[in-house]
This record gives sequence, structure tokens and C-alpha cells, in this order.
Amino acid sequence: MALTAERLGKWLSELQEPSGGFVERDLWPDSKPVVFNTGQILHGFNALILRRGRQDLIPYARRAGDFIVSSADETGSFVRNEHCDMVHSYNVRSAWALLTLGRLLGETKYENVALANADWTVAQQVDNGFFLNNVFQPGWNASTHGIAYVLQGLIEIHCISGRASYLSAVRRAAERIVSVYDTKHCMASEIGENWEFLAGHLCLTGCAQLAIVFFRLYGLEGDKRFLNVGLNLLDDVAATQNVMSPAKPYYGGIKGSFPIYGRYAPLQYPNWATKFFIDALLAKQRALDGPTGRQPQLSAS
Repeated sequence: MALTAERLGKWLSELQEPSGGFVERDLWPDSKPVVFNTGQILHGFNALILRRGRQDLIPYARRAGDFIVSSADETGSFVRNEHCDMVHSYNVRSAWALLTLGRLLGETKYENVALANADWTVAQQVDNGFFLNNVFQPGWNASTHGIAYVLQGLIEIHCISGRASYLSAVRRAAERIVSVYDTKHCMASEIGENWEFLAGHLCLTGCAQLAIVFFRLYGLEGDKRFLNVGLNLLDDVAATQNVMSPAKPYYGGIKGSFPIYGRYAPLQYPNWATKFFIDALLAKQRALDGPTGRQPQLSAS
């Protein structure tokens, strides 16, 4: 699997645009590189550099970092090279990749923009823990997928930087999710500004991502409410996995939505849904080893 990851890293390096960014080639027919996709690929480059010693990927990671930096304004908001030409709070997940790169290379320009974006993202949070400016397209609702991107970006930036404000923002949202889950016994795909459900289907990707965040929170703080909600969210996803049809191409995969015709990636098994499910299983294993407290560290998705 590690060799496959290295081959993917090499392949992605060959797709990098002259600007340093990456163009969406799947669900979103973008003709231009955007911050989010570039940040996710930067996570991969960072991981290969950190864990596999792939120093040859540093120039590509640096170009991706420069592209992300060039997309930010003075407030830290990514205002250029965006999906639908609108700002997105979920891009703090790309800021996490940028901060990791800055620490890897010892370059403060990456760190400064990453932390500014995290500060901007925290400023989008309202008193009840909900994050504004966090939809994929104009007129859409916020989703557990995007909410989890925000929470994971902030909690990992906290773990690298030690800044308490980021953890506080994650905790504020997590407390509301705990309350909602305890009442509804699930998390709908689409969420309103008062944490009301705006859809009847689950985003399985978002549930797996939220489980990762809750396991991370439990590891930092030891609050078993977070562990229990993480376990329940992961169970919600696992219950939908096809483990009975090994001859089928979707055997072992995770659907975009449950039911499968829900609005998030309808009638699809997106590869990132299964990716986040695997991440959540590994995060569960670490969580069950017990709380560890905050240990400043580089992390790559």
C-alpha cells in the first residue's frame, strides 16, 4: 500500500499546473485550479515526505504551498482560486496542510497564512457553534462533510500550534453535535444554522469524518461523551458497508449517502468516503488506547 501511495504521489506531481495548483477532475468540472483540491494533494505530499522520506516531492509541495498563499487576502481568507468564486470555511483543512508544510520546511510564510486562515475560520463561528460561509455552492445547505472539514482542520492546527482558541472552537461545535446526536440518534447530511436537520439522508463521508474529530477530541480531553458519539457515528457508517458480495466492485466500499439516492454523491461510492472510513477505524483504535493529551506534532491527513 505504501508503494501505491508513492506511485500516486508521483502521478499527481505530473498533473500540477504551472501555477502550483490542481484542477478538479471528478465531481466538479472546474477548469481552473482551486485551493481546496490543492490543499488535499498537499496533505498527500506532506505525508510522503514525512513518512516515506520522499524529498523529491518537496518542490511540488512548495509550489502547491505558494499557490495556496497567493490565494489568501490580508485577513487570511482564501478569496482567490475558489469553487464558485466564494469563500469557504472548510478550506481551513487546506490551511492545516499549509501549516504542516511550513513546519517541514521551516518557512514562516506558509505558517503565517495558515494561522491567519484558522483565525478567520474561527471568526466565522457563531455563538451556538455553527460555522458560517461553509457551503459548497451558493444556495446549498451546510453539510456534515463540510462541517467536519472545518473541525478537523482546526483541531489539527491546534495540535501543531498549541493555540487554545482553535480547540475551543471545535469543542463549542462538538458540544452541539453531542446534544443533537443524543436527541436524534443520527446526524442528517444537511444542517441549518440552528443545527436543525434539513435533509432526510445521511452523508456517510461526513459521519466518518466527524467520528475522526470526536476520537481526536477524546484523545485530547478524555471526555467519554466524545468517545461515545464517535463510536456511534462510526457504527452508523459501518452498518451500511457491503461485506456480503465479494464479487461486486463495490464490495467493502462506502456509499456517498444513505440511502444511496441521497443528495450527497447520489448513487456513488466515492473513494474518499472509504478513505475517511479507514481513517476513522484507525482513529478509533488509537482512541481506545486511552486519552493522550495534547502533544504538539506535525500531522498529515
